Amino acid sequence: MKKQNETAAGRAYARQLRGVARVVATMISTFTARVGTPEEQLRRAAELSAALQAYGDAIAPWSRRVAANMLAGLERGARKEEALRKDIEAFVTGKQWRQRSEAISEGLQEEFESGEAGKAARELIAKQVDLITGIPRNTAEKIQKWAREAHVSGYRDEWLVKKIMAESDMTKERATLIARTEISRSQAVLERMRNVKDGITHYIWSTSGDEDVRPEHAKLEGKKFRYDSPPFIPGEGNHHPGEFPNCRCIASPVIDLKVLRGATQDAKPKKTAAQKKLEAAGKRALRKAAKNILKPF
Repeated sequence: MKKQNETAAGRAYARQLRGVARVVATMISTFTARVGTPEEQLRRAAELSAALQAYGDAIAPWSRRVAANMLAGLERGARKEEALRKDIEAFVTGKQWRQRSEAISEGLQEEFESGEAGKAARELIAKQVDLITGIPRNTAEKIQKWAREAHVSGYRDEWLVKKIMAESDMTKERATLIARTEISRSQAVLERMRNVKDGITHYIWSTSGDEDVRPEHAKLEGKKFRYDSPPFIPGEGNHHPGEFPNCRCIASPVIDLKVLRGATQDAKPKKTAAQKKLEAAGKRALRKAAKNILKPF
């Protein structure tokens, strides 16, 4: 699997989330550009908060499309890599492989839209819509809180302006974190669903092996787990590798050679009656030619 920052889908997703952060920053700048009386500041803070909430509501359908496009892009990239790997390994003609590849693609598409993979995709999209629309909505809630705090505590105007201006930079950082986390998590979930579909039931937890690895994750290094039973991690709950914010761990699938051997045999294209007839005729012709060669002069 390619690193998240190397995929076109990941770059587009991150770029779109940064765009949301820029809009929020622009809206905030209209508040901080002017200084007024405390009453005017409170009124404008309420107006800004309402505008940010409305913006969050307005981008919900767009956020759903952005999330769906990102997942589709990751899935297409993974399918291309898998098709290429199988194409290299296959001992069949190009035409036969193309026909089989199209059939596999249709089957995966159906599973992605309806089965367990479809359910996982819908959950990922719903989570991402909440996170994307939460960029302006969370900022709106913070501004409301700070405005009330400034009014009750009697803070100077500069205090409220400083808090809101700082939130503009935090919004950009939050958008970047969401993009990085959700791309990584989506890749991990889709990979897990593909492995489960292929009959793989277990994996080995593998960390990145550097000093930034969480201590609780380091304890899981090299341990074997089931895909249907994610391990419990203190402070994080139950999750698989790569499915928690900023987790760089991966799940190395444990492949049962018997299952793999059976799948390989099933993957061989069945010969048609015409192909069998042609093959038998060819063998007879070879035997006849061999006899003629062996006849004494």
